[in-house]
Amino acid sequence: MSDDTIREFVVQLLIHLDILIIPKAIKQHYSSSDVYFVPCMIKDSKPTTFYSLDSQGERTIFLRYSLARHSIPTALAYKIIGGAINAWPLKDESHKPCLYHKAAVLNVSEDNQLRILIDKNQVMLYMTNRTSLLSISPDVVASVQECLTKNLQSSLLFHYNSFGRKIKPTNLSDLYKIEVGIQCGSDVCFKSSPDAMTIDSWRCRNGKEHQTKYLRYWTFNKVRRRLIKRHDVLCWIIDYIIKLVSIDLTFMRQQRC
Repeated sequence: MSDDTIREFVVQLLIHLDILIIPKAIKQHYSSSDVYFVPCMIKDSKPTTFYSLDSQGERTIFLRYSLARHSIPTALAYKIIGGAINAWPLKDESHKPCLYHKAAVLNVSEDNQLRILIDKNQVMLYMTNRTSLLSISPDVVASVQECLTKNLQSSLLFHYNSFGRKIKPTNLSDLYKIEVGIQCGSDVCFKSSPDAMTIDSWRCRNGKEHQTKYLRYWTFNKVRRRLIKRHDVLCWIIDYIIKLVSIDLTFMRQQRC
């Protein structure tokens, strides 16, 4: 086996394990195809503005995964970050990708930015729209949540299997809980995601009432989707009936003439 074959095999293995990450926008920013991000090698600290809510809080909704264990193993954290970078391109600031130690800033779309942070036993997500929460697409936000949840579950499954601790895929959701959050002054108030889906508002520990309208964007509204589909089918039936009636009326006029 030649050295090039061995090298290619090792590279593909590291890519499969999310150790080497191929940049999403590689064709736009780099001339070479042999350019990779290596999250486990990144030591840069997050900028102080990473946590800032002053200018972005009112345009941001939050999601938090809290694992049952006390901390997220370093290797698992890098795999989660790597999976996120695989899904969306990193934001560039001053021609430098926003990739930090256990954190990253990603461009989900032209108007939506996602910050991901891993700290202790939590994975924090900040979804910020360029203009306001009114402009956030529910489908985009829910797609991000589903993608990252699958990423977390596959990372947990890989981690447990690697250490010989077998776990059924159907039991992965027992290893963490999901909460949604919204800005509350200089802090963020969180509510269990299942609870937020069933209420319109709640009063937080600070005595402030928070609406759940935008927080429910994190989860696909299956009822709404079914209603939309039924509405579309009903409209099609009505249009079809109108066409039939129009044809019958035209035929009757022709017969009378």
